[in-house]
Amino acid sequence: MSDTVAAEPAQRGGPGRRPWPGPGDPYVRVTTEVARCFRVMPRALTSPERRGARETLARHVAMYLLNVVHARPYREIGERFGRHRTSVLYACARIEDRRDDPAFDRKLLRLECSLADSGRGQ
Repeated sequence: MSDTVAAEPAQRGGPGRRPWPGPGDPYVRVTTEVARCFRVMPRALTSPERRGARETLARHVAMYLLNVVHARPYREIGERFGRHRTSVLYACARIEDRRDDPAFDRKLLRLECSLADSGRGQ
C-alpha cells in the first residue's frame, strides 16, 4: 500500500467532464427560463436525441442567449449541450434571422432582460 494520496478529480467524473452546475451557473438559469417560456422540459434542451420543432427552437434560443447575454463561446456552449460548436453557430444564426418577426423579437427581448436582471443579482 502506498502512502501517496490520490489526487481528487477537480470536476464531476474526473478530467474532461463538466463540473456540477452551481446556483449561479448561467446554463441552469438560461435553460430553465427558456424551457418555461417555450413550455418544454429543461432536460429536452440538452438531450442528445432529436426532438420536435418546439424543443429544437427552445434549444436554439438557449444557445443564442448564452452567447449574446452571457458571452459564452460556441465551443463551451456546444460542450454543455452535447453539440458541436458549428451547430451552435448555426443555431445562433437561425435565431438572429428570426428576430425579423416582431412577435418573436419581443419574446426574445423579454428573455434577454429577464436573464440580464437575474445575472446582476449574483
